Amino acid sequence: MSAPVPPGGVARETSGLTTRLIVRYVRRAGGDEAVVELLDRAAQGRTLEQLEDERHWTSYDHKVALFEAAAAILDQPDVGCRIGETVLREQVGMGLRVLLRSLGSPGQVVRNVARAAPKFSTAASMDVVSLGEGRATVTYEVLAPNRPHRHDCDYTRGLLSQITPLFGLPPVRVRHDECQVEGAGRCVYELRWPERRRWWMRRPGRDQMAAFEQELELLADRVLDLQSSAADLVSADEPEIVLRRLAERAGAAVQAQSYVLAVRIPSTGEVVSVHDGLSDEQADQLVRVLVDPGGDGASDESRLVEPVRSTRGRYGALATMLPPGQAFFPAERELVASYARHAAAVLDSVAAVAEARAGERTATMLLDLAQQLARATTLDEVAVSLSGAVPALVGAEGSTVYLATDNPGEYRVASASGWSDETIADLRGFAVHVGESPLLDQLQHQSEPLVVWSDTDDRFVAEVLARFGTRASAVVPLRRHGQLLGAVTAGVSWEHGSFEVTPVLLARLRGLAHHASIAIDNVLLVERIRHQAMHDPLTGLANGLLLRERANQAIAAAGRVPGRVVGLLFADLDRFKGVNDRLGHDVGDELLRQVAARLLAATRAADTVARLGGDEFVVLLPELDDVTAAVRVADKLLEVLRVPYELRGEVVDISASIGVACHPEHGEDLDDLYRRADAAMYTAKREGRDARSVA
Repeated sequence: MSAPVPPGGVARETSGLTTRLIVRYVRRAGGDEAVVELLDRAAQGRTLEQLEDERHWTSYDHKVALFEAAAAILDQPDVGCRIGETVLREQVGMGLRVLLRSLGSPGQVVRNVARAAPKFSTAASMDVVSLGEGRATVTYEVLAPNRPHRHDCDYTRGLLSQITPLFGLPPVRVRHDECQVEGAGRCVYELRWPERRRWWMRRPGRDQMAAFEQELELLADRVLDLQSSAADLVSADEPEIVLRRLAERAGAAVQAQSYVLAVRIPSTGEVVSVHDGLSDEQADQLVRVLVDPGGDGASDESRLVEPVRSTRGRYGALATMLPPGQAFFPAERELVASYARHAAAVLDSVAAVAEARAGERTATMLLDLAQQLARATTLDEVAVSLSGAVPALVGAEGSTVYLATDNPGEYRVASASGWSDETIADLRGFAVHVGESPLLDQLQHQSEPLVVWSDTDDRFVAEVLARFGTRASAVVPLRRHGQLLGAVTAGVSWEHGSFEVTPVLLARLRGLAHHASIAIDNVLLVERIRHQAMHDPLTGLANGLLLRERANQAIAAAGRVPGRVVGLLFADLDRFKGVNDRLGHDVGDELLRQVAARLLAATRAADTVARLGGDEFVVLLPELDDVTAAVRVADKLLEVLRVPYELRGEVVDISASIGVACHPEHGEDLDDLYRRADAAMYTAKREGRDARSVA
């Protein structure tokens, strides 16, 4: 594929993230009259709606003109820096903020700054020259033929200062001594920020909660966008309109400079394409490649190409692009793939309607099912919707939904309907395992639905059908990325009759499978996002957000049980820095993972083990009889942590200092317990380490 170039000669160098931020800042600082004056001075033919649209790209020179106008209108020479510093206060770039927050730490965001920079501008390049603990050096260079400008340098400085507030920390301190505007080859920014773990203990509560609340807002926006995309699948609009919406959403989700969606409508064979950021000639060249199953649609760092396909076949592809040499984040591929699957679901619906044109009732039931699934937010809700809709959809007596469990190869009944109360009671908790029958082995690799009868040669399946009084059953595999997620069965009893296996029946079952797989895919994606937001990326332990949520629940529950105590153990490893300095950070990370595993093994399932950062761990004990019980747990943890560790051929001896605090004796809320346990932990360190102290 050729690299995307501006259509009609209009430069696409500044994303709508920046222009929207400028407009919002001017409105907040000067009111609507100031925005009107901004448009008069520097609109350059763009409407206010375009300037506030994150999908709308403009030129570098236009960005500079907007900055200059804002500075004059508001009488603020440093307006660029001020605007950059508001990026977290305004509802701008929500998807990008989710992505950056999921990286886990300020250092990881800085490490990936070169990938994030094109989300704001493609007229400049950014690089990380050095990166250490709490410090970094970043360069920024405006590329020819554009000329560097003071407001743009200040804007970059303001944006960089907001890396740490993403994680509830104070702004980055940014020094900018070398500037391209003053003749340097590139701008150099020296960044400094405090260590996260100590900031948490000095400023408990407000800063973390502000960051957590912001993160939950971002996650909610991402979920709403996915749900809106799912709702588009069942809208009354023409498929072309729905496909355009999906393509626009995909481009905006990854801040692509250009995108193309090209598919072939199954009922007519017509090729439909949607594009932005490309000339018509460039788009036409890409369309021919994307709809050709044998075309060169490979992805690379600056281009994500995902096929639009389902069990029915390949319809085309969705491509999102950055300028050559710039790179998407790895996590963005899954987002683009999700929108491509939505597009395939649209076309599956078109095909299903075309094939079943004579049966309007079938189309109505599929539409109703799709609407129910689009509203589902948990796997249980998906299962209930499926089992309730299937009997009428395929003419069955009853339906059962099996979903994969955490045990590899096991599938358990998640919902059943249509059967007698006795049969449904018998189905609760029923599970099947791969390897018990040839049919189950076949389903591991099969996407097509099938129908089995009670006289099947598969002994296990015959016994299951006989157990539930079933004469015949249609089995619909539910697959995602080649993995079997579960299955839906639709059965008839001896009294009810049997299935007539027709193309219409198979089409209904295929449509059912695809809608169900899309719904499960959305739920799993949201669950993964939530898990990333609630857990420490290095150890997999709970992070501060999840710990606070569970602590608040535990303290509230303890208030309803006389004598109930909630314990908090604050553990800091002794001499951990020496391990890092002597053996390296990779070995230090492995040590932290081993410590996390020991803490989990030594605590109860009801307890919560969390890592706040660095070598600091917290254990929440929600159900205790007295403070003595918390002390016993602390002693047990000291014992397991002092056992030598084997790290890449070396034996390392470390220990821990633990502070113990309990509700209600030592505090009414989590912040109180944090402070008292932290102070007690330092008492233990002063008394010689490898010890515990009670607040």
